[in-house]
Amino acid sequence: MAPPAKTVVRGIARRQAASTRAPAPAPAPTTRPQGVCKRRVETEKTTTRKTPKNKAQRVEWILNYARHLAVNPIMAEVSAGGGLGRSETYGEMLPAFVSECLKEFRVTKNSRVVDIGSGIGNIVLHSYLERGCHAFGAELEAVRHRAATSYRAEIVDVLAHPPTAAHVRGLPPGSGFAEPPAGRVSLIREDCFAAGSATEAEVKKAKLVFCSNLTWPVELVIRQEDAVLLRLRKGAVFVILRQVVTGRRGRREKFLQEHGLVEERRMSARDRASWTSAPVEFYVYKKVA
Repeated sequence: MAPPAKTVVRGIARRQAASTRAPAPAPAPTTRPQGVCKRRVETEKTTTRKTPKNKAQRVEWILNYARHLAVNPIMAEVSAGGGLGRSETYGEMLPAFVSECLKEFRVTKNSRVVDIGSGIGNIVLHSYLERGCHAFGAELEAVRHRAATSYRAEIVDVLAHPPTAAHVRGLPPGSGFAEPPAGRVSLIREDCFAAGSATEAEVKKAKLVFCSNLTWPVELVIRQEDAVLLRLRKGAVFVILRQVVTGRRGRREKFLQEHGLVEERRMSARDRASWTSAPVEFYVYKKVA
């Protein structure tokens, strides 16, 4: 049986309306450069095969993922142009080492972590990601500082657009990466030893201070007696790769005793540093009085 005439007319009218309807707007173009988009797709193929199972794995995953996208291209460009030499490049303590320090020294969301000579900002960004704490880093060299700010921006973007929700579960919000007072993460470019520097004020409030000073000249290491050790508040800890209080044994013991400090020489576990798989020597200074 043929359909009623009114039904045929209505069907024709709907098809005509559909043919004249304006096409759906095209999606807004991405703000990412094409090269970055391509790197992100390639990175996701290799880094999202296994979903991180716990918070420590999620922190390490996002640090490595964002670093590959934001930091590696900058450093490769600089290296190709004859920029930073070997002596100007900081060795890094790896995420496992940072996590161990944050745990041992009981860093909480109300604590403050400071990294002196923060390089690309990995310790600062890690501290906030894992503990949600206030984190401050100061770096003098322009390229490393630029890489650090790019690193932070990429982590914020990944938190907002993760491959899966499981990759960022339990991590603090990206809004916290903003500079204070809006956020909790500060990455600045300055001379850490300059009088009246922001670093000086931050050290006085810190629970935990880091410095990867392995390649620093001796005179800068020694200056950390005044710049860091004498400014630590009671209960604060300074983790550093080279001994700060030097000289004869009697002189060292007198300095530490007069200023209420305890010095410990330690060896890390294996695979805790970027430049070797062997255990690494480091020093811990604790302000006990």
